Amino acid sequence: MRLKDARKTKNGQTLVDLKHTLRKTDIADSKWLAGLLRHGLLKGSFIPPEKVRERRELSRLRKKYTESLADYKRPMNWV
Repeated sequence: MRLKDARKTKNGQTLVDLKHTLRKTDIADSKWLAGLLRHGLLKGSFIPPEKVRERRELSRLRKKYTESLADYKRPMNWV
């Protein structure tokens, strides 16, 4: 399975710029994107290595905990 950036095509046009002959549905869009992929018109998305993904998740979790701690401390200052 390959992940693709659906906003970009090889020739610089976006999905919004291109006209569909089919009705605008998720199924029609997925078929259209599959055709573009078969013809090599889509550029692949960057997926970072697992270690980088784990570190990003840890930093997001740390930020979340830090913000929630500040939320608990803030009302105490009002007393």
